[in-house]
Amino acid sequence: MNLGVLQRWLGLVSGVFALVAGLVTALWAYTKFVLERGLLPPIQFDVECSPVGLQGDKKVLEILIHLKNLGSSTLVAKNIRADVLYLEAVDEPSLFDDAGRTTFGRLRFPHSLRKELERRDAPPAPTDSGYHLPESWEPSGRSGVREQRGFSIVPYDTFVQPGVDQIYTLVTAVPASTMYVLVWSSFQYAQHPSLLQRFILFLSRRLGLLQYSLRHVGKPHTIERVFRIVEEQAGG
Repeated sequence: MNLGVLQRWLGLVSGVFALVAGLVTALWAYTKFVLERGLLPPIQFDVECSPVGLQGDKKVLEILIHLKNLGSSTLVAKNIRADVLYLEAVDEPSLFDDAGRTTFGRLRFPHSLRKELERRDAPPAPTDSGYHLPESWEPSGRSGVREQRGFSIVPYDTFVQPGVDQIYTLVTAVPASTMYVLVWSSFQYAQHPSLLQRFILFLSRRLGLLQYSLRHVGKPHTIERVFRIVEEQAGG
């Protein structure tokens, strides 16, 4: 092989490498700045809880769920939920001590607002009189559908424009003896990528251009915070 042929081959190989590098760079830029920002705008997720007042033996609470869109595209959110656990004044604080659980070392909140409402609405226990549970009633968590935590805040897909701090509200009540409330909340991205977009995301993941997969995207984003519920003081 003479020098001219070798130079032509080297030029061809370097051109192929340059083309491949350009395609990978273009794929990274499209994935990072078009697909990722369009499908997954960055969100600042937060919750607040404020006692509104006492009414009988209950404290009325206003829970605010913040979805602040910090991105440049519209967020479409679904399955926004909230759960309320609480500690009463008579409860002794204790920690989860099972090292095999993800809650290890966390403070126990022994009272669940949802579970108490479910127990209140459940049919009475069977008696010797021959009472049987209705066929249409199923205890929580035993149906064919996987149980979701807490209460549904928005039962449909909702959107948040760029730069907007959208607030979703849950007004509820806990016993008047409640001292601390733990509020847990979650939401999921509702954007549905097309077949071509899914292929590009898959390819980018395989090439190491992305650090997440669509399975990661589909998981709920969660937050929890604890609030001290101060009793109202009589005016004077």
